[in-house]
Amino acid sequence: MSSRFDEIRKREELASKGPWETGVFEDRVYLDEDHCIDCDCSSDSHVQDCDNAIFIANARDDIPFLLGEVERLQKQLNAAEMVIEGYLVNAKIIDAASHILEESLKEWRRLKDQTK
Repeated sequence: MSSRFDEIRKREELASKGPWETGVFEDRVYLDEDHCIDCDCSSDSHVQDCDNAIFIANARDDIPFLLGEVERLQKQLNAAEMVIEGYLVNAKIIDAASHILEESLKEWRRLKDQTK
């Protein structure tokens, strides 16, 4: 995996365990009792802040899901690469055998022509 992937994985592992939830108290959005997202939901102009807080809270479950999906797809890519490499080896063997057969056919025809 890439170093970026590893960095994301490490941050995910160091974060407190979820699930995280959002709540509004006194027009502030909180992840939990100790963590406030600095946003004021008391006016329409701050709706985006509340949406951001919900996004952050859901990241605790979303990020592990997405990391797992990336790992699953990487395993499938690795398996596909192995299959393709196997086909490539077989193609090289067939190519080498084809050259041997061509040379054998040339030699057989040469010998056949000598016997005429």
